[in-house]
Amino acid sequence: DIDKYGQFIIKNIQSDGGVAYWVDFELFGLKAPWYSGISQAIVASFLIRCYNITKNESYLDNAKLSIDFMLKDQSLNINSLDDLPWIEEYASNTASYVLNGFIFSIISLYELCSITKDIKYLEKATLFENSMLKSIKRYLTPHGIRHNLYQKKLGNCNYDALHTFLFFHMYKITENEDYKNLFRYYYKCTHWNLFFNMYHLDDKKYLQQIQRIFQKVNS
Repeated sequence: DIDKYGQFIIKNIQSDGGVAYWVDFELFGLKAPWYSGISQAIVASFLIRCYNITKNESYLDNAKLSIDFMLKDQSLNINSLDDLPWIEEYASNTASYVLNGFIFSIISLYELCSITKDIKYLEKATLFENSMLKSIKRYLTPHGIRHNLYQKKLGNCNYDALHTFLFFHMYKITENEDYKNLFRYYYKCTHWNLFFNMYHLDDKKYLQQIQRIFQKVNS
């Protein structure tokens, strides 16, 4: 029941729209309470879907709160290494610049604008997207994609698949051929069998679904 989960989320959003983590995250040196751009974005995206199904205005109001918090919180809003606006997933003392977290933030802004028609969300989405495209070269390698710029390692098979689908999602939203090309290339780099085994999924069934998506993009 999506309404049950939606109401649970609303009860846990702070009055200013913040979605706090109440545990420390040692890897990035974060002490509770701390906030995350990707969390604000995913909460908003889920509440938008709750609104679309139920037409309950409180879901849309709280989606706006979550996004507005993401846009104004000083710990989340920094400049990229290319000196352009960036939303942090892990707002640590040393900037993390997590790629997938930033893309989720961009997608949530496009989604909110599509419902509210508020131009400020479209302007922010465009601003952040241009920033991401300017910095994307820092993440791309012939064999995979860096998860963040705080660490030097590439993402694991989970993030390989996630980045691939995020590029596909951005292509569907914007029709920018650059995303289409990124999806095509990293689809071939992703070890899909490892990804499906990680989640104990029937890899043949899901791989066929992904192949159908890939074929549509190539057509």
